[in-house]
Order: sequence, then C-alpha cells, then structure tokens
Amino acid sequence: MARRSKEELLAEFHRLYDIFEVTLDIQDELNPGLFDRRLITTRAHMLEWVDAKQATLSQAISGAREAINDTYETYHFGARNQSPEESKITEYFLTRYREITGRDYFADAGRADRMAKKIIKRGHIKSPEEFRLLNMFASDVDQTSLSKEEYQTANRLMSTYEDTANPET
Repeated sequence: MARRSKEELLAEFHRLYDIFEVTLDIQDELNPGLFDRRLITTRAHMLEWVDAKQATLSQAISGAREAINDTYETYHFGARNQSPEESKITEYFLTRYREITGRDYFADAGRADRMAKKIIKRGHIKSPEEFRLLNMFASDVDQTSLSKEEYQTANRLMSTYEDTANPET
C-alpha cells in the first residue's frame, strides 16, 4: 500500500475531527454540561503539536479515530439487550447525526465492531489503538457483536499483545 501524502493525511484528520465535533454537539444535546469541552484537545491544538513535531499526523488521526470509537462505546451501538431508554437515546443520536450532516454515522465513522472482527481475523494486534478497540468489546459483558470464539480470540490476542508490549511484567 502506497504511503499517503501529507495533504491526504491532513484531509483524513479533518474528516475524522469533523465527525468527532458533531458527536460532541449531539452529546451536549443529550446531556448538557456532561463534557467540559475545555478538557478536550481541540483540532487546533492537535495541529499545533504536529507543526511543533510533538506528534505526527498519523498520531492525530489515531487520536481522532479513538475519540470516535469512544462514541461507539458510549451508545452501545449494536447491542441487542439495550433498555428501551438506551434504544431511544441511540436512535436520537443516529437520527440527529443524519440531520446535521446529511450522512449516516456508520458510513462516516466506520463500524467499530467490524474493525474489531478484522483484527481478530488477522490474528494479531498492530497498535495500542487496536488494543483499546478490542478491549472495549472484550470488557463489555453485555456485548453481542462478537461470538464466543471471537471473544476468546480477542482476549488471547490482547494477552499476547500485553506480554509483547511489557516483557518485564
């Protein structure tokens, strides 16, 4: 796979951060004051880090993608055992996203469950971001996205990754 240009990476970062900002706006509608936006790293601040060579564009993209994955976790998308109240909130979120952007949330953000299944199928974890994504599913006792076998494989992959990342422990 060819390396992406700086312009392509920058465009991807802005696309992902746009998605993240819309999710924050909707979360503010659902729970006003829940998130102190002063504690959230802004787009401008992330780009300042890149300009100062304190981070790479790939790291900024990874951070934006992780923030989007946190939304997936917050709203338990795809959980079959949501309470009626949780289902209403999830439906509100997805509807508002479409109203604001004119697009489908999953088409924009990707499906975290599909990403997790790709990692499991590949058979190894490549990055801390992938580890956190798998951990999100494996630590959710109510998750219904992974089969029993996928769940067991995810746990094995995470254990192997932790052993490799922290050989002294």
